[in-house]
Amino acid sequence: MECSSMINMNATVKIEVTESDNHEHRYVLKKVWDVKKPMATVITLYPGKADLIVSDTTQMLVTNQLYTKGFGGFFSVNLYSKIGIADSMNKNFKQASNNENDKLILECAKESRQIIFAWGSLPQKNRIVKERVEKLIEKLNKEKKKCFILSDEQSSKYYHPLTGKVRIKWNLLPFRDE
Repeated sequence: MECSSMINMNATVKIEVTESDNHEHRYVLKKVWDVKKPMATVITLYPGKADLIVSDTTQMLVTNQLYTKGFGGFFSVNLYSKIGIADSMNKNFKQASNNENDKLILECAKESRQIIFAWGSLPQKNRIVKERVEKLIEKLNKEKKKCFILSDEQSSKYYHPLTGKVRIKWNLLPFRDE
């Protein structure tokens, strides 16, 4: 097979992870592919399996969607920073976050053009998670103009990036206090 011309493409993706000294909490997974473009903060429920090298499906979907929307990177943060909470059948949400988590979420939010609430529908079903969301939104008060919810094109429901309805195309709606 003969090629008349060849194009070499090169890209650098920088990934940083901020976690607790004891490795029990992952606070931020930061991924940057273009420092000249804006950042987004994506808030989901709890850390998945992604780290510096291993990606998970959520991080892949977030990367793909934000890249196509013109962002240069994102901060992946969570309502609950405790690693492995998804593996617990009891899901003791009260113990799964701390003040350091909120401090870092707010720092990421300040550095972002958009803050995307992508925690899905659990806050509507679980009182403890609902209270956590309300407290975090209160802390994000100065950044509310930048807050959006991840939804589909037909509704204004909250979705998580893994949800089938939003895997291919994200619809970001401005956040409104309810």
